[in-house]
Amino acid sequence: MKAEVKEPMDLETAIYTFLESDENNRWYTVDKLAQVTGSTSSDIFKVINNSDLFVSSSNSEHEPIVATRDRFRKEEPFFTKLVGALKNRID
Repeated sequence: MKAEVKEPMDLETAIYTFLESDENNRWYTVDKLAQVTGSTSSDIFKVINNSDLFVSSSNSEHEPIVATRDRFRKEEPFFTKLVGALKNRID
């Protein structure tokens, strides 16, 4: 697990930097992003909903999860992209 984001930066940059820094995990829950950025879940939702840098979905526990759009396009399997498009959730 990567260390918490410590540098002073805007929240969008902090989220993006954290998501891109972990090569092993593509998706993170909103709660985890709030924890590592020292922000609230509400603030995380505002940023990801108003930015073209992120995509969101839900995990098997129906929790909202977030990834960068760049990594999603490069690394996510085609079938997952197709299902996401049909659900009108991601990309």
